Amino acid sequence: MENSFNFSNENRNQTRRTGVLIIGAGIAGLAAAKTLLDNDYHDFIILEAQSKPGGRIQSLHLTESTILEIGAQWIHGTKNPLYTLGKKYHLISEKRSQEGAGIYLRNDRYQYDPKLIMEVDQEVMRILTDCEQFYRSSIPYPKSVGEYLQDRFEEYLSRCENDNEEIQKLKRQIFNWHVRFQVIDNSCQSLNDLSAKLWGSYSLSIEQDHINVCNGYESIIKVLCNMLPKNVLQLGTCVTAIKWNSNTVFIDCKNGQKYEADFVICTIPLGYLKRYHQKLFQPQLPKIMCDAIDKIGFWAINKIFLKFEQKWWGNVQGFQLTWNDFDVPKRQWYHDISGFDELPRCDLNILIGWIGGKGAKIIEDIPEEEVGICCVKLLKKFTGLNVPNPERVIRSKWLSNPYIYGAYCYHSVDCDEAQVSAETLSRPILNENNVAVMTFAGEACHKTNFSTTHGAYESGHNQANIALQKVLNNKNCSTGLTADNIL
Repeated sequence: MENSFNFSNENRNQTRRTGVLIIGAGIAGLAAAKTLLDNDYHDFIILEAQSKPGGRIQSLHLTESTILEIGAQWIHGTKNPLYTLGKKYHLISEKRSQEGAGIYLRNDRYQYDPKLIMEVDQEVMRILTDCEQFYRSSIPYPKSVGEYLQDRFEEYLSRCENDNEEIQKLKRQIFNWHVRFQVIDNSCQSLNDLSAKLWGSYSLSIEQDHINVCNGYESIIKVLCNMLPKNVLQLGTCVTAIKWNSNTVFIDCKNGQKYEADFVICTIPLGYLKRYHQKLFQPQLPKIMCDAIDKIGFWAINKIFLKFEQKWWGNVQGFQLTWNDFDVPKRQWYHDISGFDELPRCDLNILIGWIGGKGAKIIEDIPEEEVGICCVKLLKKFTGLNVPNPERVIRSKWLSNPYIYGAYCYHSVDCDEAQVSAETLSRPILNENNVAVMTFAGEACHKTNFSTTHGAYESGHNQANIALQKVLNNKNCSTGLTADNIL
């Protein structure tokens, strides 16, 4: 795939001058580049620390029709430019995916009644929908999504007067599955970390369709990279300093290369910024930006792919796992797995397991073979079937990636007190002359579509338009893009 990309590693010791410098060749950085090109602007460079573009989009091809999405899995909905781009280049699969499909099993092999599953599902969705009201109103809001969800579910159980004790117990077990599912879906360690106040900023805007990408998500990256002019994309170029407080931004790189730019679009993942922003930016960023980087949550979900010689699960689409004794004192990492789904659109026999919370970190430090053995024991325990050992085990390790450190962002309860959000990170950064010289882009910078790939794409597009205002104003001998004409 790399052979299709235009990039250069020449002239390392010379300072290069450019109009716009894009840091990061993930979907946001590449969307920014496309927007510049669409506006006939070619004076830009992209710096990417890793050896290939794509960021958190990573597709592993096992066969021509079996592709594992190690990173981003789906396009969410059809009403966004990423879907439009995929459609234009015939990259959209007609087959949609589901989450939480198949049968729900307990660790003693009990199988839940689908009607009970549906009843609890509808109640949980009703509660989470009600939680959206706090975003658009001034009424007092609960501390976290987790507390609100738990309290409201207990209220629901108290209204179910015809339930006997066993039914109530079953509903709580199904509810626990939903809690683990939401932890995974929101890439957090606990639902008590999620801001109830900001919950609706995401939930009101996202379509629920799970749209697959033909030939892997990386096929979209390939399309965008093939649009780039020669020598624009600089791979293996890690930025170590961004000196931003004058009319020219100066960039130092680990390999010794230096750059000067009129405007910088920084698409560095939030996980990396959390660790290094105080050293990376010279001088340090304005306090409101530092608060946003520090307070917006960023954790991980990981995937466990199990490839089997035979399809031992028959026509079952997946196994969702619940527990009799979930709150035991010595919980293990596998308690954070929500279940295993059948991998669609492939000619091999593969189950994909989803894990979040603390377990997402623990499995990164365990050998893949050991992860696979434990997952087989888990499946045997729940299904009662003679589950064979997998031929191959592949797991993602996003917290261990030294340029990313996680999966995607969420609005934490700490955002409420600091009064910051993803929207805060999207604001242009002004230099000492009150002129915009830099902006952030990426999934953590989109007001409503944060944590999604299309949100990252839209963010890159939007911030490139800000960059164009700045550089075109400069070209026309203007004083530049100021706070008065940008905000």
